Amino acid sequence: MATMRHLPWPTGSIVEIDGSGLGKIMSSDMSTGDFMYEVEIDGTDYRVTLQEHRLTLLPKKTRFQNVDESEIDNSVHNQTNKNTLSKTMYDLKLLRNYLYSIGDQRSIETIPVCELSQILCKFFLGIRKSDGSNYEPSSLRCFMSSFDRHLKRLDYGFSLVTSDEFRKVREVLQAKQRDLKIQGKGNKQNKVSAINDEEIEKLWESCQLGDKTPESIINTLWFYNTVHFGLRGSDEHRSMQWGDVKLNRDSSGLEFLEFTETRQGENPKDIRGVKPKMFSNLENANRCPVEVYKTYAAKRPADYCNAADPFYIATNTVQSSMKANAHWFKRQPIGVNKLSSTMKRMTSIAGIEKKLTNHSARKHLLQKLSENNVPAYQIMQITGHRNIQSINNYSLINETQQKAISKILSTPSSSAGSAESSIYLAQQNNHIQNTAASTTSSISSSCVTIHGGVNTLISGNVYGGSIIVNVMPGTQNGGSPPMKKRRILPKDSNSE
Repeated sequence: MATMRHLPWPTGSIVEIDGSGLGKIMSSDMSTGDFMYEVEIDGTDYRVTLQEHRLTLLPKKTRFQNVDESEIDNSVHNQTNKNTLSKTMYDLKLLRNYLYSIGDQRSIETIPVCELSQILCKFFLGIRKSDGSNYEPSSLRCFMSSFDRHLKRLDYGFSLVTSDEFRKVREVLQAKQRDLKIQGKGNKQNKVSAINDEEIEKLWESCQLGDKTPESIINTLWFYNTVHFGLRGSDEHRSMQWGDVKLNRDSSGLEFLEFTETRQGENPKDIRGVKPKMFSNLENANRCPVEVYKTYAAKRPADYCNAADPFYIATNTVQSSMKANAHWFKRQPIGVNKLSSTMKRMTSIAGIEKKLTNHSARKHLLQKLSENNVPAYQIMQITGHRNIQSINNYSLINETQQKAISKILSTPSSSAGSAESSIYLAQQNNHIQNTAASTTSSISSSCVTIHGGVNTLISGNVYGGSIIVNVMPGTQNGGSPPMKKRRILPKDSNSE
């Protein structure tokens, strides 16, 4: 006999019947001295009356779960970018060592605002690398950001970046950065360059790219995924899964690889709006990305090709003792450090002395598309950039373009100019006209060709938008007199 209770189970409760099926309580009755429930069996309209001892009340599912306060911090901490978290901890350790050196054992979040302001001013003025040299100006700014993130996470109550209480710290930091710039710091002499077509050809000739060995297959897939899918040098590659890339055919039967992004960063919207595609290279089958992918799929272990398995997997290094039909790869993801140094390793073996890193392949993609007049908004859909200014930062003029510009500047205005500079100008004007035509074709069917000074209003590429030109009639045959022109006085400006 079930234990008596003061109240019956409420109508609508979900119960388990005899330890197996589910049901929902429709009504209750205790006229017999024991609770009897009318239960509707789950998935049917059939109802039965059962004693309470045959039922087990299941926990009610609610829209709102109880959340412990500790879970809040854990949730934020777990979703923080791992690189950002690592950088923050490294910078805090540097500041903690400084505090220890002056005999202060406190954590920065426990130090009053006025004291912390003075400590940080001295820290930024006196900080040096382990070899005694100065940090880059941007490194000092990163220190400030790390400290601010830490204080903000612990609800310190004041911001290093915005609070007036830390105004002196920001002034000291800016002064130190200006001084470092005068000393030549921050000029990015070691800025990574984009890999060019000649260097890519050397990688093919030295068999660093190709499908003849396990290493060359991994290298080639990494390179193609970077250039065609716009993946970032390391992070996005490491998070790739085998199911992210699908082999498809278009309406004409041409094979292509399609990338579906499953990785998201700190911002949930940080995901590409389109699925990048990589098509077969029919003109050069030896360098066809689809064929390299097929070879990789055939050489992978068959039971390590599930959608959630890592895309890049480790290679079997002892090839001489392997059978012809043996797999070239292990059931194991490729090492993080090895994947992060792919470009450096390839160029070293190929004898390329220029400083190139994984990011050099992504810069090659951006610069090559920009040089071939691909609109920035299309490039952004491949690379995942969300700001058009980020694309413009990669749009560096090459040597040929600089020669053409030099010719233009060296040629008198009355001269016809060199053929090279004329071609350069024609290409730029043609790009502007094509962009404007593609943008306004859906707006107006009229076409007006304008000659003269209007061309000087546009000094660069135009992406999107429209140009509206009002053509005023002449004053002949009794027309209205022309409007009186107002003289506009120029204002001094420092923005030149």
